[in-house]
Amino acid sequence: MILIHVLPRDLGEFFDIVSPAVEGLHLPVDVRQVLLQQVFDNANLKDPEVLVWLGQRLHPLLPNLTDEHVAPLFNIVRHRDCNTSQETVALLNSILPSLSNGTQAAVQYQIIISLRGIHLVIISSGVKYLKSTPLRCYRNNSFFMFLRQSFLNFTFPKLTNFLSLIPPQREYELLNTMHPSELGTFLRKPEVVDNKTKLCTIFRNYKETPEFLETENLPDDVKRPVLPCVWPLVLATDDKAEVDRWFDNRLRNYLKPEISTSFNVKKRLTVCCGFDSVYLLGSKLTFNGSAIIQDDMYSTIKNYLNTRSSAAPKCYSPTDPNLNSTAWFLNYIGVFITFVTIEDFNTFGSESTLQLFAVNPVNIELFNFAGAPQNLTKCFTELIFLQNSNFLPLQ
Repeated sequence: MILIHVLPRDLGEFFDIVSPAVEGLHLPVDVRQVLLQQVFDNANLKDPEVLVWLGQRLHPLLPNLTDEHVAPLFNIVRHRDCNTSQETVALLNSILPSLSNGTQAAVQYQIIISLRGIHLVIISSGVKYLKSTPLRCYRNNSFFMFLRQSFLNFTFPKLTNFLSLIPPQREYELLNTMHPSELGTFLRKPEVVDNKTKLCTIFRNYKETPEFLETENLPDDVKRPVLPCVWPLVLATDDKAEVDRWFDNRLRNYLKPEISTSFNVKKRLTVCCGFDSVYLLGSKLTFNGSAIIQDDMYSTIKNYLNTRSSAAPKCYSPTDPNLNSTAWFLNYIGVFITFVTIEDFNTFGSESTLQLFAVNPVNIELFNFAGAPQNLTKCFTELIFLQNSNFLPLQ
C-alpha cells in the first residue's frame, strides 16, 4: 500500500492532500480503517498539530467509524484541554447517523470514562497506576446541562452512571445545581431508572424536592420508587399546614393505588405530625387494588399509639398548642376506628385521660357514625359518663 512509502513525519502533508480529495466519497470501510490506524500509530498528534488533525484531516475518515477505533480516537484527546475533548464529541456527533449502535455505545462509554477522569500514569521507574481527576471540565453550571453538552445526541447516561459521575463528597452540591424542570426532564427519559434505590440518593440530597413534586409529572413506573424516597420528609414534618401541603399538592399524584402498590407504610414514626400524616393518607386513599391496605396502615397506627407502660397518650399534651386538641380519636384514628379492639383501646392511655377525649363532639360523632365495634362503642359511652354524668348517651 502507498502508506508504507510515507514517513511518519510526512503524514500530515499526505493527509492534507488526501482528506480533501476523499471528502464526500464512499470509501470502503477497510480503507478507512487502515488510514485511521496509520494516523493513530504514526502521526504527530501533539499540540497544536492535533487540532489540525481533528478539524480537517480526520473528518472524511470518520463516517461509519467502527467501535474498535473509538478508544484510540479518544486516547488522542483524553488529556488535552476541555475544548479539544468537546470538539471531538461534536465531530462524532455530526456523523452520528452513520455510526452503528455498537459504535455509538462505545462513544458513550468513552465520554463517561473521560468525565470520570480516570487515566493511566506511568512514572520514570516504569510503575503504572490509575489517577482520577473527575469532572475537570465542569464549571459550576447546571450539572444536567453540563452532561447534555458533554453527550450531545449520544445516549444520555442512565441513573446509575449519572450518579457515578458525581464524586460522593459533591453529591449535595452538584444535584442542587439542577432546576426541578431539569431533574424532571432527566427522570422522564425512557428507562432511565436502572436502579430504583439510587433514586433515594437524589431525593436525600435535593433541597427542591417539594417544588419538584408539585411541578413535575413523572411516568407511573418512576413515581413508584420515588414515593418511599420522599416519605421520610413527610414523617419529619412537624407543622400541620405543611403536612397538608404534602398530601394535597406534592403527593397527590403519588398516592393513587396504581402508583403506591409497592409502598410499605410500616415506617418508623418519629413525630406526631408525621404520624398524623399516616391517618391523612388513609383518609385520602381508595384502597382497591392497593398494597397499602387498611389493616396494614391500622397496624402502624396501633403500634405507634401504644403507650406501653406510660399512662399518657401519645400525641397529646395539654400545654403544647400543637398537641392539646382533645379531638384525639378523630385526629389519630379516624377512618380506622372500625379496626380498633377493646384490647387496642386500653393501650392508648389511662382511663382518666381518655375520658377527656370522650366528651369531644367530633370524637362522639366518629364513634356514632363510623361503624365502630359495638363493644368499643359501649366502652366509649362509659367514658363519657365518667367524665360527665349528665351527658346524652350515644344513639
